[in-house]
Parts: sequence; C-alpha cells; structure tokens
Amino acid sequence: MNAFKRIFLHNWWLKLLALVLALAAFVGLTIYNNNREDAAKGTRITKVSPKEIEKLTFYRADVNQTVELVIDENGVWSSPTYPDADLMQGYIKYMLNSLTEVRLSKKVSDHDTAAYGLDAPQIVITAQTAKETIRLNVGDANAAGVGYYVTFGNSDDIYLMGSEYFEGIDYTFGELNEPDPVQKI
Repeated sequence: MNAFKRIFLHNWWLKLLALVLALAAFVGLTIYNNNREDAAKGTRITKVSPKEIEKLTFYRADVNQTVELVIDENGVWSSPTYPDADLMQGYIKYMLNSLTEVRLSKKVSDHDTAAYGLDAPQIVITAQTAKETIRLNVGDANAAGVGYYVTFGNSDDIYLMGSEYFEGIDYTFGELNEPDPVQKI
C-alpha cells in the first residue's frame, strides 16, 4: 500500500507540473502574439488617456472650419466657438478614443508634404492635456485606399495612418452638433 501511495503522489505532482508548464506556455504565447499584433498595427502616437484631454481643436478644410471644444468640471464638452451648440457627447468621446488610439506605420522615405496632401492638410487635430499637446495633420488617402498620410507633432516625417483610425476622427462640427428636434406644424 505504501508503494501505491508513493506512485500516486509522484504521478499527481507530475500532472500538476505539466499543467503549470502548459499554462505558462499558453500565457507566454498569448503575450507574444499580442505584442506581435501591436507591432503590425504600428506605433501608437501617444500614451494619453482620452480622459486626460482638456481641450480639442480641429480644422476641416472641406468646410473651412476650425472648432474648439473644452470640457468642464462635470465632464461635459462644449464649444467656446459656438456656445449655443448642443454637442453629442458620445461622438466627442468616440473621437477622443480614436485619436488616442491612432497608430502610425510605414514611414514614407521622402519629406515632400505636397505630394501627400500635407502642405494643406484636410484635417488638423490638436488635443491638449495638462502634460502634452497632440497634433495630427491628415493629408490624402493613399492609392491603395488603406490609410491616410499624416504628420504627427511638429515633425516633417510622413507616416501612413490606417483607415480605421481616420473613421474615428472624421467628423465635422455639424455632425457633432445635436440636430434640432422636429417642430410640430
């Protein structure tokens, strides 16, 4: 009976050891794959959280409009430019989330901003936190239609930003403004 207990306990520890090793391998491979996927998406432009942004200014060339948005102590965004506007808070939060998640990939080798629509960007977004200012200039779509050429900060380096990030920042002020309710006749 003593030999049976030793064999059983010995095998039990081996099974536990195998389970722990398998779990460690799974966790390690998951972390490795996530890091590899992040690298494939490009470099994130900032570590800022959307909640840290206190002021947002964006310019849209297609409507020739610059709008400034600020957040108050209650977490409500408003526009000093258009103080009577009833802004859709969810859209602004989506825009901020998209902006802080932007990843840049494929650095372009030349610095000819005109060739990429960056001499007169179609969108310029500036977001301010207490610690830093984020500036993103968006130029033309690339020929393959998978992204937009951008410059970040004060750098002349040109990068490709994925279309999925562009969709989150592609708002006009009119789209952020709550439409007037339908009036009864």
